[in-house]
Amino acid sequence: MLNEALNIAEKGDNNRLKERILLNYSIIYASKGDLVRASDYVNRDIAYAKESDYPRGIMDGYGQLTLILDKKGEFKKSAAYLKC
Repeated sequence: MLNEALNIAEKGDNNRLKERILLNYSIIYASKGDLVRASDYVNRDIAYAKESDYPRGIMDGYGQLTLILDKKGEFKKSAAYLKC
C-alpha cells in the first residue's frame, strides 16, 4: 500500500507528500533493522523537505537520521545532527 502511495506521489509535484511517505518508509525499515534502506529513504526525505522549504519535514528527517545513526553505533555523527 505504501509502495502504491509513493508511486502515485512521484507522478505529481507535491514534494511534501513524497517527503512524508519517504519518512514513513525510513521508519519502517529502521524498525525492521534494515538501516541501509532506512538511511536511503531518510536522505531522500530530507532532500524533498529542503526542496519544499518545509522546516517540520527537515526536522523530522534529521530526527529520524539521528535514530538510525544511533542504531548503527555512530554516536558522534548522531550528536552532530542534533546540534544543527
